[in-house]
Amino acid sequence: METYNVEVREVLKRSINVNAKSIEEAVDLVSRRYKNEEIVLDYSDHIETSIDVPLLHLDVDVAAFSSFIRLQLAKEVNELPIEELAKIVFGDLTSAKEYYETDK
Repeated sequence: METYNVEVREVLKRSINVNAKSIEEAVDLVSRRYKNEEIVLDYSDHIETSIDVPLLHLDVDVAAFSSFIRLQLAKEVNELPIEELAKIVFGDLTSAKEYYETDK
């Protein structure tokens, strides 16, 4: 019998309404509340679960597989909303905006 590494990933999400003078202040307020455990996500915030294996367990030519994935991504990327693209590249829209403003 062999041992395999299988990854379980859960995504939790909750929208928080907060009164603030700016979007930056709103993000800061929610971030502090989250860090202080005033906001705790639980099973009711669940939106997605995936179960997969790391790439090293797949019996494929990694370079060819990577090229295949990149070609598929190129086909799909134009269909993604800008919010999703910002999350993929920067983690969130706020970080994308900060990077955009410093990169001008």
